[in-house]
Amino acid sequence: MVEATFVNPYSAESDTWGYGLLLRASGGNTGHEIRIQSDGSWERIPILIGTQRVAVRHEESPYINLFEGGKNHLRLILVGNDGWLIINGEFEDKLDLSAVPGGGRTVAYVSDEKDGKVTGLEDFTVWTWNPHLATIPTGKAPTPTPIPTPTLVPVTVPSGASELLYRDDFDDSDSEWPISSGDTYDQGYSKGEYRFLVKKAGSGNWAQAIPSFTDFDVRVQARNSRAQAGNYGLIFRFQNSDNYYVFWVNPASGSYRAIKYVSGEFSTMIPWGNSPFIPRGNDPIVLRVVARGANLTFYVNDYQIDNLTDSSFRSGRIGLWVENEVATDGAEVFFDNLRVFSLR
Repeated sequence: MVEATFVNPYSAESDTWGYGLLLRASGGNTGHEIRIQSDGSWERIPILIGTQRVAVRHEESPYINLFEGGKNHLRLILVGNDGWLIINGEFEDKLDLSAVPGGGRTVAYVSDEKDGKVTGLEDFTVWTWNPHLATIPTGKAPTPTPIPTPTLVPVTVPSGASELLYRDDFDDSDSEWPISSGDTYDQGYSKGEYRFLVKKAGSGNWAQAIPSFTDFDVRVQARNSRAQAGNYGLIFRFQNSDNYYVFWVNPASGSYRAIKYVSGEFSTMIPWGNSPFIPRGNDPIVLRVVARGANLTFYVNDYQIDNLTDSSFRSGRIGLWVENEVATDGAEVFFDNLRVFSLR
């Protein structure tokens, strides 16, 4: 197993960059190149004598950090001709490495970097894989040491729902949510909650779960820790970074709104409005969205505060969003008890 953390030399908006790992390298003529790029994608390129370097896999990933100073952690587990790729703690895919079998050197490399700029490299480590310490599960890459699974408290299925589809109490830091940081943000697990710290006013950050849902009832508990708090909310029916819905609230003003991005174009579905059911201050509140076909209904603490009809997206992933509008000391928000239920 090999892992390394790369630090972006500048933002992806400024110029292109790329870096990654070269596996099973032999004399510079053969190997496997696993590369992260500033367009938010990763690719695998087999290197063979007498052939042109062509990517056999090119995939977009929502887990790649593109900010200046943002860190991207790569982990690759190799067993025979099989590989498992994990980016920032998120399993991406199983890789077929049979085109270049056997052994060779493992190298960290940088490309497409502007003159005078430096890409950071931290914690470059190669481990020997021991099958007696961990096994390779189907569908998700293994970790080098076994981690005990937290005991889950049974969840009561609420009225109107059919069954529990997904849950995360954020007790297990390997559950699937990204752990990352940059000049303008920190996000990751914190004492049984998922924490965002958006340091810079006028900026925001988000994270998504892996599963996709069609019709559902999603709820999450949220709280901010500072008087000058930002907006926070639920992303749902997320297709990619250009197509999704967001329902968010601002507890400082007791207001809420719903927006969408379609092909990268922002539009407001429900403009900012006040509700007596949004508590002011820093107390935890429960955000809830019920999506049944094109009908979208929004709740705070089980009080319905609005609804609308929109057919732009019929399915997708769910996620969390935090935005810092004015807080000079940063907007810090904690999420817990994320649940997704099917509908009756």
